[in-house]
Amino acid sequence: AGEGGDSAAAAGRGGFASSSSPSPREIQREILDARSIASCLEVVEQHSTFLDDVHVASLYNRVADLTLRGAKAGAQGGSSSASLGHLTELVKLRLPSMNPRSLSTVANACGKMKPADGQGQRRQRGGGDDGDGDGECAAILGHIRERVNGSLGDFSPRDLENILWAHGKVKVRLPNEELDRWLLHLCGRVEELDSRGLVSLLYSCQRLRYKPKAEAMASLARAMRDHVPAMGLKALANLLSSLAHLQSKDTVETIDLVAATICEKLAQRRGQRGEGLNLRNIANVLWSFAELQYYPPADFLRLLDESAAPLVGGQGTPLVLTTYLRACHKLARRPAPAILEGA
Repeated sequence: AGEGGDSAAAAGRGGFASSSSPSPREIQREILDARSIASCLEVVEQHSTFLDDVHVASLYNRVADLTLRGAKAGAQGGSSSASLGHLTELVKLRLPSMNPRSLSTVANACGKMKPADGQGQRRQRGGGDDGDGDGECAAILGHIRERVNGSLGDFSPRDLENILWAHGKVKVRLPNEELDRWLLHLCGRVEELDSRGLVSLLYSCQRLRYKPKAEAMASLARAMRDHVPAMGLKALANLLSSLAHLQSKDTVETIDLVAATICEKLAQRRGQRGEGLNLRNIANVLWSFAELQYYPPADFLRLLDESAAPLVGGQGTPLVLTTYLRACHKLARRPAPAILEGA
């Protein structure tokens, strides 16, 4: 009873009673439950004394998720740049003490913020300044890169995949020698990456215009073959596109398996509705075959035509059809009449 009285007295004098101090888990739940950027910033204001590095990284990532969601929905504004700038400064202040997982989370947030940032376009037209979102993300990624290079062994494959993805999205190039070391370390534990992580990793290499060395590429190819049979059609199309960009002899067996799996899944879905390949995916599959000089069986190509025909005429069709028709030309084949009519 005496301890309870002391706590009540402390609370009455403006101190924090033990029951009034939010636990780390409670703060984390508030962050995950936030449905707006303003709500995230309220967490910063209300719990600034209790925020640890994990909270700060999670807040930044949550803001990135909400920013990306708002951009996709065409939303404008929502919170002042000054308030968001305060959170960014808090992130930068905490970076030196963050563990690898939190650094990976922050990097992931930087990558997700990129699509919603209009500053890059203005800078390309001659405007903008060094204080825009791209510059902030690049500065944060620069610090994270230093941490990776200083203690590479502390970063898991998932951490590195996130960090590489962010560099690719923000278009921050890294020296090949640096990437060689990162990939060599990652491939030593590549089994820790799931299929989504592997596809994302290859996409990041593509964005960074980096071709892994033969040893790393062979390791990645073996890991991919383990996951291919269970992958969905869109993931397979994305994987094939990255393999076409990377053009490695170590992936020939993997490409054969990806092509056979796409063909099998398309045949199984014949006449079905639902989540399958969209027209862009189909065009990219054909383009990938053309780039690889890979000539699939005629039955496979007919399946692609059958899948594409009902989709012709949708939004963005002309540009996608151009890719489709150019790929057909490179493969020395005539598209189905329905495709030509849509063109």
